[in-house]
Amino acid sequence: MRRTYISLLLLLLLGGIFLVLGAHAGSLRIALLDSAEVRGDAIVLADLLPKDAPRFIREVAEKISLGTAPQNGTSRRLSRSAVLAAVMANGLPESAFEIPDIMTVQRAAHLVTRGEAFAAIQKALAKSKGSALPDFQLEDISLNAVPLPDRASQLEVTEIAFDEFIGRARFRLWSKSAPGVHPFYITARLPFRPAAIPSSSIQAFSAGFIASSPTLPVVSPVLVEAGRTARLHLHSSNSNILLEVKPLQRGRLGEIIRVRLPGSGKTLQARVVEGGDLDAGF
Repeated sequence: MRRTYISLLLLLLLGGIFLVLGAHAGSLRIALLDSAEVRGDAIVLADLLPKDAPRFIREVAEKISLGTAPQNGTSRRLSRSAVLAAVMANGLPESAFEIPDIMTVQRAAHLVTRGEAFAAIQKALAKSKGSALPDFQLEDISLNAVPLPDRASQLEVTEIAFDEFIGRARFRLWSKSAPGVHPFYITARLPFRPAAIPSSSIQAFSAGFIASSPTLPVVSPVLVEAGRTARLHLHSSNSNILLEVKPLQRGRLGEIIRVRLPGSGKTLQARVVEGGDLDAGF
């Protein structure tokens, strides 16, 4: 009750200030930003205020909701009419602000770093009774750009595997602090191939993470698009060739897709590897 009273008092005070200033010094108008970033789950008028806005105005604007924040990695457009309606619904005069026709609001985010991923992997390996993988370093980690909300990521490993074809360990991670973001994959170059370690050992090692992980749809990012030129590493025991080819299918890390060779028009199968390249032996 006391809180409501204080909020109403602030609104009345703000309205009174605008009226007084409007009568004696012309209208006080605060220009709202036409683009802004938000860190919470809701957009409030304060998110659109310039940094030099008076503190008492900001305190009131923080209580005026403009709807939900956009999803991670996306933006939301607010119209002048929608913002003006929220301003007036909360008792502020129309003349208080200069409102752009369109305002774009983005969700503040950061890209997962190799350091974050490496720390999560090391933590997961330390919890296991015995790691089936040889030691590797931070510089051995490879990952694509994965945006997460601008807060502590709380990354957890949910699956570990070894890909014989590319000679890399593969890890599936997800962010505990952003459960709405799909799990993603990263790989690590190993100092040597764990050929002496049976695949059943790694599968058992990975099973503990899968059993304890949440049931989420696992969707690794598309690295190769159909019809968009990609680089193919075509190799044998005696030769290595790099070609520009046209994939005939979309492909994610580790998937085998059909590609068309330049010139001859022949098709063959190739595996999608880190960075969106393709690999095939002959």
